[in-house]
Amino acid sequence: MKVLPVGIAMGMVVLLMIPITDSTLAVLLLIVMGAIWAAISSCPMKRAVAASRPLADGAGRSIAVLNFNENLSIFAMLACMR
Repeated sequence: MKVLPVGIAMGMVVLLMIPITDSTLAVLLLIVMGAIWAAISSCPMKRAVAASRPLADGAGRSIAVLNFNENLSIFAMLACMR
């Protein structure tokens, strides 16, 4: 919940990108936002998933399942673009 304001701010930055016509500036902003989002969202999410699983199941397995689902979603979105 502490990172919720950062997520809202990132959403506003995405909306501010609408009038940008320079592709270089757009790519740089997307790279910066992706790096921030990975640090703020992905790492704590994986830690929360690993902590919520019982020790018998293993934190590594739950993180592997999470990574598999993330990659599957990325490939599905890429397939929809074609």
